[in-house]
Amino acid sequence: TTLPPPPLSGPRVLATVSDAAVAFDGVEPPTVAEVLRGHSSATLAVGPERGWSSDEYALLVSQGWTPATLFRNNPRRVLDSSTAALSLLSVAASTLAL
Repeated sequence: TTLPPPPLSGPRVLATVSDAAVAFDGVEPPTVAEVLRGHSSATLAVGPERGWSSDEYALLVSQGWTPATLFRNNPRRVLDSSTAALSLLSVAASTLAL
């Protein structure tokens, strides 16, 4: 399975809604703001509350998506997908160099 290329230039951000389910590779990902800083556009994907499955994660990363987290240092925080999407858009709007 392949995904269509993003319509915009800039990073492809694979956001998670829970630090507990962030990295299958054992590495703490950067924050969304860190990935977006210095760019003027991006393509964003929000993970489900349960986290990305290992197959979903592997597919997206293999196609150039950058794992990122909405927040750090609070592994008990989990956002529902709709709240995470709004949070992600807020971070993008305040971080992208528009």
